[in-house]
Amino acid sequence: MFELHDSLLVAYEVDIKHKEIVLEVEKGEKSKKVVFKEVLTHMFENILLYNIILQIEESKIAYFIKENKSELMQGQPYLWPMDYDSLENLEKYLVLNEYKYIQIYSSMGLCGWILAKDWNCI
Repeated sequence: MFELHDSLLVAYEVDIKHKEIVLEVEKGEKSKKVVFKEVLTHMFENILLYNIILQIEESKIAYFIKENKSELMQGQPYLWPMDYDSLENLEKYLVLNEYKYIQIYSSMGLCGWILAKDWNCI
């Protein structure tokens, strides 16, 4: 079994047309891809030339709304992350459409989150 903890992120690709994000990670001699499908939006920060993934985990959509309330309110006039009339309706839409709030934690470098319908490690 491949453990993501302390993996080196060597590349990532954001495919807007196909709504997909792929993280390429290495640990020792082994490498894997973490694939996120049906991506609505994402936010990555602290990107370095050397990024170490601590963990990737799912959290509740309600937590996404609470953690990102300020950003959501600022982005709403620009239709980010989508066209919605209230945070409550945005939350309902995300839950109803089975989006997942996937958080990426790091020991060093890239951290952030992705809203996607599915993800796996291949």
